[in-house]
Amino acid sequence: MASNKFKIIKIETVKNDKTEIYKIINKKIKNFQIKELYLNNVKKEKNWIYHKKNKVLFFPLQGNFFFTLFYNKKYTKLNINTKNKHLLIINSKTWFKILVKKNQKNLLLCAQNYYHDKNEFKKHQKI
Repeated sequence: MASNKFKIIKIETVKNDKTEIYKIINKKIKNFQIKELYLNNVKKEKNWIYHKKNKVLFFPLQGNFFFTLFYNKKYTKLNINTKNKHLLIINSKTWFKILVKKNQKNLLLCAQNYYHDKNEFKKHQKI
């Protein structure tokens, strides 16, 4: 599933009898140079977030993540989790919110194509 504001990519998996490899960054992901990589232990509903220039990549390491995106005056709901083995890329200038189930471990691998800058993003409880 893709639009000009987000992209969901099926992770390539290489398996054999000894290992299972998940290729998170590969040739399918074009024009995404990682400047910052971090883990987010999401414990509760997050505020709405808007990045002015950052693209953000999300890959679930543990748990189930429900994203709501807002662009072009429309809401889009997406789900990524460890079972469906997808990653989500959200382009800049898109409002998004992350929801998780409480009392569940929810660990999200996040990457950005610019370094963190407190003036580069906005957060709001409502949009």
